[in-house]
Amino acid sequence: MSTSKDFASVLMLDGLALDGARPMIPATWPALMRGEGIFEAFLVNDSCPPPMLDDHDARLCLSAELAGFEVIDVHMTDLIEGRETLKDIKFIAAVGGFSNSDVLGSAKGWAGSFLYNEKAKASLENFFKREDTLSLGVCNGCQLFVALGLITPEHHEKPKMLHNESGKFECHFTAVTVQPSISILMKGLEGCTLGIWTAHGEGKFNFPMNEDQYQIPAKYHFKNYPANPNGSNFNVAFTYQTNTLNAY
Repeated sequence: MSTSKDFASVLMLDGLALDGARPMIPATWPALMRGEGIFEAFLVNDSCPPPMLDDHDARLCLSAELAGFEVIDVHMTDLIEGRETLKDIKFIAAVGGFSNSDVLGSAKGWAGSFLYNEKAKASLENFFKREDTLSLGVCNGCQLFVALGLITPEHHEKPKMLHNESGKFECHFTAVTVQPSISILMKGLEGCTLGIWTAHGEGKFNFPMNEDQYQIPAKYHFKNYPANPNGSNFNVAFTYQTNTLNAY
């Protein structure tokens, strides 16, 4: 586990530097969760810039830093071995980056690390039981939370993420339109159309129930391919856990 100062050399790789002058929000720590040890080893060594990097890590860290959060890095081994329990954490972000090379399917191996390790499973379950927490799943992190059944925990039949309808990995620029929702991350952006870069092979949201059973803060700006690069039901680009503050 590392403090936010350990990310300084990583952020410099994108030509960005932290000025250290931003006010911090006391007792509100977001944790970036990772699934593979190689990223942890690179990110904690600020005396030697890493030779390779999943840029989701650095950009999520920078976003949280600029918003005034103090960021720590939580590796799966921290949760599995009980060094971290998330009890002092109010905001977690599960990052992207092909955990376990996606050899078992997108984020399936990462999900298994939670499901079949008692301490890690308890830490995440207890985190989501609290009423003062926020979470964000990006790319592989989104696939992780979907695989764990966290989008609609009250539903018997859960949403899934399937292979893109094109049958191939999609990587290109598109746009999303923000809709009214309970999402605090999208608050104030309702009605805006925002350009985004998308890159995934299993990005299709498959929802077994009617649209009104889900929180959908953003949809692709046009329903057909390639604007909707994966064929997601209801043209969904982002989704939100029902009645909570957790976005995917």
